[in-house]
Amino acid sequence: MRTGKENGKMLKHIKRQLSELTETLMKARTEIEAAIEQEKEEALINMLADAQEAAVALGNMLEKTEGETETAALMIGMLEEYCETLWKITQEHAAEQCLRLTAEGWKLLGKVKEALALIPEQRAVVFMPYKSSMWDCMESVWQAACEDSDCVPYVVPIPYLDIQEGKVTAGHYEGGQFPAYVPIEDYRKFPLEEMHPSAIFIHNPFDGYNKVTTVLEQFYSAQLKKHTDRLVYIPYFIAPNSVYVTHRYIPSYENMDFIVVQTEKMIEAFSQTLSREKFLPCGNPIADRILRLEQEKPAIPETWKSQLKNGKDFGEDRAVMLNTSISLLMQQKERFLDKIEYLFELAKRAEGIALVWRPHPLLHASAQSLGEKYASRLEHLERKFQEEKIGVLDKNPDVGVTVALCDAYLGETASSVIHMFGVAGKPRFYINLLMAEESAASGVPFEEEIFREKVGDKSVSYSYGTDGRVFASAGCRAGETEYYVLDRTGWIVKREGGNGGYVPLVRIPGRNTVRGRAYRAMEVREGKLRVYPENAESIFSYSLETGRMEKLFESREGIGSRNQDGAERDKSDAGSKEYDAMGEYWLLDLDDDCRAFIRAERFQRGNLLREWYEGENSTVEDYFLFLKSSKQEELKGYQGPYAMWFANLDGSCGRKILQAVKDSIG
Repeated sequence: MRTGKENGKMLKHIKRQLSELTETLMKARTEIEAAIEQEKEEALINMLADAQEAAVALGNMLEKTEGETETAALMIGMLEEYCETLWKITQEHAAEQCLRLTAEGWKLLGKVKEALALIPEQRAVVFMPYKSSMWDCMESVWQAACEDSDCVPYVVPIPYLDIQEGKVTAGHYEGGQFPAYVPIEDYRKFPLEEMHPSAIFIHNPFDGYNKVTTVLEQFYSAQLKKHTDRLVYIPYFIAPNSVYVTHRYIPSYENMDFIVVQTEKMIEAFSQTLSREKFLPCGNPIADRILRLEQEKPAIPETWKSQLKNGKDFGEDRAVMLNTSISLLMQQKERFLDKIEYLFELAKRAEGIALVWRPHPLLHASAQSLGEKYASRLEHLERKFQEEKIGVLDKNPDVGVTVALCDAYLGETASSVIHMFGVAGKPRFYINLLMAEESAASGVPFEEEIFREKVGDKSVSYSYGTDGRVFASAGCRAGETEYYVLDRTGWIVKREGGNGGYVPLVRIPGRNTVRGRAYRAMEVREGKLRVYPENAESIFSYSLETGRMEKLFESREGIGSRNQDGAERDKSDAGSKEYDAMGEYWLLDLDDDCRAFIRAERFQRGNLLREWYEGENSTVEDYFLFLKSSKQEELKGYQGPYAMWFANLDGSCGRKILQAVKDSIG
């Protein structure tokens, strides 16, 4: 147990004990001098023996707590001299000589008292988590205390009990599951009452009000409050821009000196019966840890390596955490399991994607409670996942490490893990329980839709999704290079020499605001591609040399009717062009790379918050394409609304909480 001797300081409670013992000895002088003057030899011998015993205890305590520091050695030396003086008194018979020795002895004791008063104090701060998986809400405060020379931190995990129908069903103690770098104190031996720490930090505010789990009564907030100057509650979760209804008032809040909240605004959501001075709007320590792990990048867990393709890391693959919780299993049963298997198959087909599947720790037990067929199916899926090396089956207790090692999130919304990815600025994709064929049957397009246009009294349709081809509403040649406009997306693509793959050049903005056919024709003029509108509002010019796009406003007369040299176009030289009553259009067989690039760009552009819900314009396949086609630096760092949901996102929350608590004590 740390005592403060490492930096020449002393824990407050130890200094208090030493001071109280020294003061008791100082007061004994009056009685000893009275016994000398009244010649009460027996009483004098007893008092001197008691004083000597107290001085020895004082010296032993100094040696134990302060070790071989210079100040402690000086004080112990004076106490030894003091004890020798007491012995000399017992050998003297003359009262005058005894009084002189007494004065000398208590002069030494006074110097001990003065030296003790000059030793700087340290504050004991105690962290009392009950679940190791929730340690992340305390870690940055603990680290701040470790770095603060005024504090000595102690981590004292406490046991907890499972409850069903009001009865205790099991007990748990997770002291052995904390990170190796966190020193643990045994709650059974920890002198909490004697120490009376300056602050105790807890993350379980429920006391006896939780119907599922509870800590021992000796660790209820009312009991802990008796043994500390400040009792501080740190929430064990990240909340969105609000406070959960069930956490707006809990009776134990009355015992808390402080409640940590993410922002000043969140205080308004708590019960008005609570003093506003209770709240510390410093942010969330979980965010501190996420940001630290993002910078430090923890090592790949050994249990992962055997599941990876190369046996050591993800290589060039994008690591996607697949998070499955209990709620959807309990609600949808077989359909939920079907969806998991469907996602496995998508991941197998998607090159460059490695799933990190993190089932809820109680998923198997929940499946078992539903029936053997569900439990067996889940076990089958787990075997399939591992045997086919689809990815990593993650049973690492520290979810923060998993978040740091993954590039993106895939899973349900009913999980606080999504906010960890949000704080890290990483993409999140929220699944539903539909499969691709069901989405198609319900009218959800996974590729391009049918393009329809009114021409005179007729409705002309262009099917450019059913046969895999894509509708291009304008095109032209410049030498051996062909250029086309993909009408629905607004992308300009090119192809060299009339064969090979199509290469995306640039996307014309604003296509989604145009009804019907957007573009009618295009040409190359003076080194620039010009795209002429049908229903779009203006001409777009794209420089083939600089890549610069400009919007032009010109007369539409004669648009697209001439070649580069000014001659009228000859439709007999159309090559791959097709014609109808409307004019020219093309049905292009885009290659997979071009199609994937355009879909990924559309997907990314569709939500700048890096957060998608599975549906009409956002499929899991799109998500995988986006992840694979994006550069590594493009997949992190965008914190979006989380920058507003926290008082700070600079890793300083833990330090600010500790400083606020210290300042309140003085």
